[in-house]
Amino acid sequence: MTHTSLEDLESQAYQDSLSDGLTDLAIGLSLAWIGIIWLWIESLPGLAGILPAVLTWAVAYIRGHILDARVGYVRWRAPRLSWQGRRLVLLAGLVMAAFLLGNGVMYALRQGETLGTQGIVPALPAFVLGVGAFVGAAKARLRRLWGYGVVLVAAAVVTIVAEANPGASLLVSGAIMASIGAGLLTRFLRTHPVRDLG
Repeated sequence: MTHTSLEDLESQAYQDSLSDGLTDLAIGLSLAWIGIIWLWIESLPGLAGILPAVLTWAVAYIRGHILDARVGYVRWRAPRLSWQGRRLVLLAGLVMAAFLLGNGVMYALRQGETLGTQGIVPALPAFVLGVGAFVGAAKARLRRLWGYGVVLVAAAVVTIVAEANPGASLLVSGAIMASIGAGLLTRFLRTHPVRDLG
């Protein structure tokens, strides 16, 4: 007979709570948006932060008003909440680091430098986020995060080899993540219809 601890049950419930794809969709759209700004509107890099800020609010609203109505809400124990808080801080830090690194590259390009003189710097935004995905995969035990990490690191390598704009790596990686997230969210909504509890 297999014994299951409360921690194991909570861990499984936590993984299930992230299976709707909403977070994947939001992060993917944010990365794709930043990539678009860096590729085609590089003179206004500050615009890159607008969509991620809007999506942060949208994710909280959609989860609270649409998704929780379908499957309910779980109140996590203090250790899980503490770990979740640290994970959010880490994610925010990684996104900010990638954002600042990319803006630095855009600034250098506007000053007349070429991508060939930048070395590995243009690849750092995707690489930093890829490492973050690996850390998240190990901590949250979400297999698809390993895939996102591989995609981001591969995009970073291509950026170095092709001497490409860092926006291209984030656009492609973000589009892949958003597509997977949209597919997961669509499946979740079909699998968990709203039930009339009245």
